Amino acid sequence: MTGETVRPAETVRDWTVWALALLAALAVAVPLLRPAPAALIQQDSAGYLAFDAARTAGYPLLLRLVEQLPGGLDALPALQLAAYGAAALCLALAFRRLAGSRIAAGLLLLVLLGNPQVTRLSFMVMTEAPFLACLALVLALVCRLLLRPRWQVLALVSLVAGIAVLIRPAGYALVMLLPLVAFWSWRDGLPAIRSALAAALPYLVVLGCGMVAYHAAHGSWRTQNFLAKSNLFGKAAAIADPALPVKDRALVALIAAAVAPDRAMIDRAPGLFGRYLMLTAYYDAWHFRMLPGPIAAQAGIAPGDPAALDAKLLDLAVEIIAADPLAYLGDAAQSYAALWWMPDALTHAELARFDAFLAAAGPLPDIGRYPDWHQPHSDLLILGLRGFMLAALASSLWWAWRFAESLVRRRRQPPLDRLGAACALAVHASFVLTALLQAGIPRYVWALWPALAVLVVAGATALAPTLRRRSLTPPFPSRPRPGW
Repeated sequence: MTGETVRPAETVRDWTVWALALLAALAVAVPLLRPAPAALIQQDSAGYLAFDAARTAGYPLLLRLVEQLPGGLDALPALQLAAYGAAALCLALAFRRLAGSRIAAGLLLLVLLGNPQVTRLSFMVMTEAPFLACLALVLALVCRLLLRPRWQVLALVSLVAGIAVLIRPAGYALVMLLPLVAFWSWRDGLPAIRSALAAALPYLVVLGCGMVAYHAAHGSWRTQNFLAKSNLFGKAAAIADPALPVKDRALVALIAAAVAPDRAMIDRAPGLFGRYLMLTAYYDAWHFRMLPGPIAAQAGIAPGDPAALDAKLLDLAVEIIAADPLAYLGDAAQSYAALWWMPDALTHAELARFDAFLAAAGPLPDIGRYPDWHQPHSDLLILGLRGFMLAALASSLWWAWRFAESLVRRRRQPPLDRLGAACALAVHASFVLTALLQAGIPRYVWALWPALAVLVVAGATALAPTLRRRSLTPPFPSRPRPGW
């Protein structure tokens, strides 16, 4: 011994926990003291408060519970932000144990709670805030599972993933994680049947409870009327052509004629993403306002039968997409690219160019005035956000490559590699699902912020020597099978 004093690992661990907890508390307290300029009730909020047929049961039931608390819905922002802050802290602490770096854990917590566009979601009656908490908690549990495979932790991952789906249907992308983490748990020594049951049963039970709640409210055994709030019909209208080989030629011709002036205006917009900004404004107009009435009248659907109208819109959408799948995939690819590039975040020059186009165009066909969606922000902030998203994309491709390489070489991945692969799968699966059914708008990106943050910080941890310091508290040993 050299005589130098060595601090116990427990003391260092406690110091890290308290420091991160204090940082999380400050990050939650500041927005509560100075709330973001966001209205509590948004355009979609009424559907959640009324639990309409287009919604899953999770968030409406949560809102009814909050309404019974002192303060009612006025207490919702504090509860949502506190839940996300606590889940972010759990993720940062779990990541610290997995990555073995206090610096990386602190950086991750800063990224998780330091984005005002993410924290402001807690001040709205919208599903993004509780979904953020669920996603952060799922990733925290996955970190624990990668260090020590236990069926109880795997069951919690499945349970929280099911709750996430009932809160926000985009959570269906998290289902992709369950077989992956169950496979890893099995390879690390957990019995195969126990892994499969722990990964599947809690998720299925939660979805069953959601179906029971939906049936009690609407009389149908499903989790929601999914088409009603997707933009699948809007996407089909964007590619409708009277020359397509479809059965309902008259209705498809009606759709194509109705949207023709709108598509001509969209084509005049400056640049690829300028046209995309115009297209996103028309998706909802086509689906919810312009076309349902004429289609119902021509198809002989009674005005008081929304289920029959939804079924007809779905049939038409599937017909159009099946007749021209390449055009539909092109539209989906544009939405997927928009989720990574976020064209809604405009620099001053881009915003000025787009505003000049709108001013020159005058009143837009069918929608009149373009929605007031785009506000000026610092160019440095916009470029920094785009840089972050490109870093997340590069990191996701890197972790996916590492995962594929490990399968080919039958080599066991380190826990950090596995976490990166899990986040890459969650993000890409969610973005693909969104691109196929919705417009690629920013709030769909913010809802995945925990997974994006882990991608970037995990990538930096793997590359930067200062972030790769060994942990003072070694991780739990795992029991890999031979060859993995």
